[in-house]
Amino acid sequence: MNTILIIDDDSLYQMLLKKVIRKIDGMLNIISHHNGEDGLLYLKECIATNSEIPDMILLDINMPVIDGWQFLEEFDTIKSGLTKKINIYMISSSLDENDNQRASTNHNVTGFLIKPISSLILGNAIKESVS
Repeated sequence: MNTILIIDDDSLYQMLLKKVIRKIDGMLNIISHHNGEDGLLYLKECIATNSEIPDMILLDINMPVIDGWQFLEEFDTIKSGLTKKINIYMISSSLDENDNQRASTNHNVTGFLIKPISSLILGNAIKESVS
């Protein structure tokens, strides 16, 4: 089963994303965490237990504990244990061009999406990630 991991500290936004994702493809497994540290622990557990690795991560930039940028730094240290490539999309309500530029130069980031994400754009990202 294809899986999407949402890492975002905004519970309401997580709920909205899940609704939109289920409308796009009701067969997708959706996992969510409220900060980068919990997301990393989840991925490490998947690696350790040989569990299903997510196909896609929707990663917020500004979060408590470990933000999106710190998540990406730590992701570099664990990605060698992954059994497949994960498409990581940075998501942010920030219109700061520096965030977009920084994301575009990070080799782990597939794309940068501005909140709120339209269902068409999200659908295209999902199609690219789970096909």
